[in-house]
Amino acid sequence: MAQTLGIVDFTWRGQSIPAKKGSKFKLGGTKSNPVVTGRRVDHAHEFEASEVSATFALRRGMSLLALFAPGEGPLEVLADTGQTYSFPDAFVTNRPEATSGEGGDVEIMWSAGEPNEVV
Repeated sequence: MAQTLGIVDFTWRGQSIPAKKGSKFKLGGTKSNPVVTGRRVDHAHEFEASEVSATFALRRGMSLLALFAPGEGPLEVLADTGQTYSFPDAFVTNRPEATSGEGGDVEIMWSAGEPNEVV
């Protein structure tokens, strides 16, 4: 049997963020949109941003203000299946909100341009 995606880890501005189950990433880049003219379908290109979201546990010593600081930075998404996606121009798009109990869940969301992939 082949291994499938199970665990995803994130490195944001050099800080490792071990993610909980359910974290997601959508790889941005150029996509084709259908353009209907009469009975013909052509296409037009459009660039779509990458979107990444992770839920992690708030641990002792973590600085939410540092993680959620404005500005661009490098983000790496490391899959347990061997793929690594690097986003040099990522930025956080939400503000910190921590949920008490059951690990102190915090969700962090990023947007970025097209990633570089290492397989």
